[in-house]
Amino acid sequence: MEQTLQRARVASSSSISRPVLFLHIPKTGGTSLLLTLRNTFGDNRVRRIHQVDEHIGETIEQIVEHEFAGISCLAGHLPLHLFDAMLDRFHPFTVLREPVARVLSVYRFIRSGDPLVPARLGLRPDFSLDDFLNWGHPEVFGQVNNGMVRMLCGNPRLFDPGNPMIWEIGGQIDTLEQAVANLERIDFGLAEDMAATQALARACWGVPYNLSEYRENATAPDASGDEVALIHRVVEMNTADIALYHRAREIFHARVPALPDAVLADGWNPLAVFVPEMNREASIGDIPGRQGFHEFEADGFAWLHAHQPTVLHFAADRDLVRLRLRVYCVIPTYPAADIAISINAHKLQVKVSPADDKWRWVETEHFETRDGLNRLTIKAPLFIPANELEADCKDSRKLSIALEHVEIGP
Repeated sequence: MEQTLQRARVASSSSISRPVLFLHIPKTGGTSLLLTLRNTFGDNRVRRIHQVDEHIGETIEQIVEHEFAGISCLAGHLPLHLFDAMLDRFHPFTVLREPVARVLSVYRFIRSGDPLVPARLGLRPDFSLDDFLNWGHPEVFGQVNNGMVRMLCGNPRLFDPGNPMIWEIGGQIDTLEQAVANLERIDFGLAEDMAATQALARACWGVPYNLSEYRENATAPDASGDEVALIHRVVEMNTADIALYHRAREIFHARVPALPDAVLADGWNPLAVFVPEMNREASIGDIPGRQGFHEFEADGFAWLHAHQPTVLHFAADRDLVRLRLRVYCVIPTYPAADIAISINAHKLQVKVSPADDKWRWVETEHFETRDGLNRLTIKAPLFIPANELEADCKDSRKLSIALEHVEIGP
């Protein structure tokens, strides 16, 4: 037990400058954590692998050999075995979820999501939970039969449809034991306790500010409920995952009390704090140390999040500077003059001027920064549901202003 506690204390100091490797197990709250990663390290330094196919080994090797210096995080639905020879170059992190809830969430997500997905898997559009659990497609089987152990055990044979091991994972005690051993040597959180997961991630990654908890891509439960017999079936199909999760809870709840109360200045992860260059525009996609933004978009900006405070954490020497923002307003008549900007809890006077169409320049009065970490907050006066602005809009967000770039100068 003491070894587990001690490992949690020293994790951030031993791998502070390594990129985070986010091993995203489907339907464990990973989409929300991915948004946290994008805000913390900057969208353009978070490399997400969207497709895991027969070329995945070559893809990872290409990234490590040629893109490694430009990333702060590598993320995707990536099984641990893909990193056998290079795990020590990353800071691996994953999130686990109670297995029955996870399997049901996978089912509901596929059933209510993009209709092309069940079609690709050979499922009829109105497939039932019983259909889903009985379906023999390797991708479906891998998700509903001990999917967490499969992702974390480090055994590539469990992803080979031609190998009989893929179909018999439930009875492989050595596979379960290897997954537990791997949990002992990496950092992880629990979807059921995201507040503690965020605290653990903050300490492990050396982030000198509290991480925000987002709720993205949540799958609504089916109001009709699930048959008890089918729930029993899910339990039978996921005995290894249930055992893994039981042990994971023990490890997790031993690590959390051992976390440091704060990350000191000399222990900051430099990848998690914005260090601006004077009189140089910085794209919001390149800025780390953020909170309260949706992910960076192809249009070159990121919208403020309606349900999170919008903050930029930056490091500076004590100096007298001013701030200039280029923002995009959701409507031409948006009350941009009422945008509120504060530095270290001190509200600043702002001047807003038109740029082009919905674009505005927002410039503050001069203010004094402090040595070390500074906290810049932006508060939008009005959020408008996107589906009220455009007919048949499927965007569920509330939008206000989007930030394109930031410039700090004397």
